[in-house]
Amino acid sequence: DLVRSRGLGDVYKRQLLALVLFENFQVGASRSEKRSMFVVDPRKNPLLVGGTLVAFGIHVLAMMVPAMKSVLSTSMVPLATWPMLFLIAIAGPLVLEAHKVVRRTVGH
Repeated sequence: DLVRSRGLGDVYKRQLLALVLFENFQVGASRSEKRSMFVVDPRKNPLLVGGTLVAFGIHVLAMMVPAMKSVLSTSMVPLATWPMLFLIAIAGPLVLEAHKVVRRTVGH
């Protein structure tokens, strides 16, 4: 059990990173109700892409910079955990993409 082996704080910081990753993917998936995030050109909205990258960079810094770590009660998530969190985070936007395909197929 992850909570017993590593503590509740470790679980919280992984959940927070998964949520941040999810939101980053969701930004791309939510740009269009009908068109896939894989065909919408991200260069058409550089402010959105730049803002997302800056926000993610701030989150990573918050996990690394001692002053921010203590204020936010967080720390760096081990890199070995990132692929699992990546898969968890992208699941929601992929479901949204599947919904778009179904809507186009059915014609709604």
